[in-house]
Amino acid sequence: MYLTRKKYVKNWEHTPEEQKHNVKISRNGRSIDSSKVMTIEFEEIYWRKANQIHQWFVKNIQNGIDNCAEYYVSSEQLANLLDDILYSLKNKDHAESVLPTSKGFFFGSDEYDEDYWQDLQVTADELEEILSNSEALEDDFSYRASW
Repeated sequence: MYLTRKKYVKNWEHTPEEQKHNVKISRNGRSIDSSKVMTIEFEEIYWRKANQIHQWFVKNIQNGIDNCAEYYVSSEQLANLLDDILYSLKNKDHAESVLPTSKGFFFGSDEYDEDYWQDLQVTADELEEILSNSEALEDDFSYRASW
């Protein structure tokens, strides 16, 4: 399960100098023509078996469709996820209705145990960092689960 961020870095003739990106890429000591690079993709959050987080994305981003495709996620939607996580961490008795677990072969535990709460806390910490980075918020985010 991945939350990624794509930064558009293509430099055009009309791009002002102060907005141009300097991208250097090499492989085996050989430079790759960076003028052909359009975007750079960053892994922002990686989860493993955090089924409550996956279910949130399926319900709130993927219109109930669980198909391992890549879905655009706005910064507002990330803020909504953070709100749901923080609410659940403060009101543990209500977590089951806000961020329910899910059963499945690839989903790990469906218990509301230490791993559940740790996944929420780590995700909250990561989202707070992302949402406080104004430069990152100019980029495009997406979510994808791959089983």
